[in-house]
Amino acid sequence: MKVNDLLRLKLDLDAFDEVADTPPLAVANYPITRPFHFAQCTIKTGGTATTTNGIVSVAGGTRLNRVTGFELKGANPMDTSRFFLGASGLKDEQIENDFRDLALSVDAEFNRAQVYDTYRAGAFLPVQITFTAGLIATGVNAVLDIVLPAARFESNPVTVDGPDIVQAKAELVIESDETNPPIQITYITPDTNP
Repeated sequence: MKVNDLLRLKLDLDAFDEVADTPPLAVANYPITRPFHFAQCTIKTGGTATTTNGIVSVAGGTRLNRVTGFELKGANPMDTSRFFLGASGLKDEQIENDFRDLALSVDAEFNRAQVYDTYRAGAFLPVQITFTAGLIATGVNAVLDIVLPAARFESNPVTVDGPDIVQAKAELVIESDETNPPIQITYITPDTNP
């Protein structure tokens, strides 16, 4: 996501079988929604992540200032080529064949060494990315909240190209802190079946 952009999700999916349209599919009925956009986004780092009743929350945290973009990527490596003789042409169940990988990159103007100091410390800290849109019910906003309880700044190259504004691109690795899940995504929507 960049400034003046909409939030996007890109998925690579793999299936083992196809089922014909029996019975016929029902007519799709979509609620009226609006996409999340850059002006609704806040990114916080730090604070304390805790899990209560399976829900991760972050107490505290400091808002990252002058962020111009971010990208969150995840990989769940699977062997997706498991075809065998005599299996009616169907693929067998995909099996994990490498470690899962989560990474976050943040683009920002260099600002009071806020990100650089965290990078130098080398510690894990929570990162929370929140999109807050308009009201969907009395006192309830549409929200997309992404919590990464254990993120560590892996690099923070600062580019100085003369007298222009100094840019920084921070690369973060997301791991497990052995207490909280590595990622939690909460989506509050007017749709009863999101």
